[in-house]
Amino acid sequence: MRPYYGIFFSLEVPYDVETDRVIVVGKHSEQLVLIPYEQSENTITPITIHATTRQQIRFRLKTGRLIANV
Repeated sequence: MRPYYGIFFSLEVPYDVETDRVIVVGKHSEQLVLIPYEQSENTITPITIHATTRQQIRFRLKTGRLIANV
């Protein structure tokens, strides 16, 4: 599996109110992905990775599940 490092520099960083986590949105190969993560003083720990679409992201923003660029 390829490492995530390029994704964490994404400018799109919404907050998921249901899981209480910040998420990065980025490309992994050709697939759009969401990666919820936890951050401590010097560490970023990815929790999981989900394939997604722009349509799903827009829907979650519209319904309030995600809050844009916290």
